Amino acid sequence: MRSNTVQARPSINPLHAILLAFPVALYPAALLTDITYYNTAVVQWTNFSSWLIAGADLFAGLVLA
Repeated sequence: MRSNTVQARPSINPLHAILLAFPVALYPAALLTDITYYNTAVVQWTNFSSWLIAGADLFAGLVLA
């Protein structure tokens, strides 16, 4: 008797797993630079935060694509 089960393939591409590492690292780094700016009031930390968030958003978009 034949079984009518369907073998499911993993739907996650390995490239997505690699790209996901970047937002996971960049968002907390942006949080740390925001906290540092709050403690020091040096404007350069806001620039670091902006670039970190922009990079995290870019990679998150690539993961979702």
